[in-house]
Amino acid sequence: MIPYDSTSAALFFPENRATVFGTADIPSEEALAIEAARLAYLRFETTVADRAKLASALKVAGFGGPTTFNDRSAIPIGFFTDSQGYAALRKSDGLAVLAFRGTQATRARDVLLDLDFHSATSNDWPGNIHHGFLRAAEALWHDVKAWLDGEGAQRKRLLVCGHSLGAAIATLIAMKAGASRLITIGTPRVGDQTFVSALEGSGIKHTRIVDSTDVVTQIPPTFLGYRHPKDGVFIDSHGTVVLQPNPSQTDQDVGLQLLFQLAITLPGALPPLLTDHAPVNYLRAFWK
Repeated sequence: MIPYDSTSAALFFPENRATVFGTADIPSEEALAIEAARLAYLRFETTVADRAKLASALKVAGFGGPTTFNDRSAIPIGFFTDSQGYAALRKSDGLAVLAFRGTQATRARDVLLDLDFHSATSNDWPGNIHHGFLRAAEALWHDVKAWLDGEGAQRKRLLVCGHSLGAAIATLIAMKAGASRLITIGTPRVGDQTFVSALEGSGIKHTRIVDSTDVVTQIPPTFLGYRHPKDGVFIDSHGTVVLQPNPSQTDQDVGLQLLFQLAITLPGALPPLLTDHAPVNYLRAFWK
């Protein structure tokens, strides 16, 4: 059982925890996706040790060595998005995984991408889309496609996942790649209703996981035209997974939690409004 973690480290440095791969059998594809998305926070593009940690964790889960993606080399240099992700193939069952990194608060370009929330259109995706998320997905697509056409061509299934900003990137990449499965963890809203309708009609099996009061899942606001797909998986304030939540159930849980947060926040802890977004607090609900 993984305990709830209300520390700033869980939220801002999720990669510092040891991997749960190898501690028990992977209980579900959702659990695999959450841990794969958390591992995307390892600084594999700059640190040899982190690249080795990523490869080691994936090996324990049966995957081959990762191919990593890093948009820091665009010309002119001022336009790179500083977006990252990786791909890995499990030959035993043909499962390919694409995982994308979420926002790093210490990386200015990640924050700028999140704040670049005016909508834009693209020839590659329908509807109006958050401009920052669109830029990130476009920046990584060339290298992702090269992997899909190379080592990834051996795949039998394609799972695309990500947390936070990484979930938004994953949503766009999954549609373009024709993924079998999309699992998003704490995702912000990515596009308008036209975009959402296209995602829902794409044939991709999409699981959108929301942890109770996670504030990131409430942005960008709906008055700007952004929408979520209709169905989601909800984690209530007790860490229980609700597969088909109804609005009254989720509203009651979130409302009670927000009132509690206003009254009590322990010294040295962040309010759940923020820490519900930490990857480990998603993982705890699925890794039993």
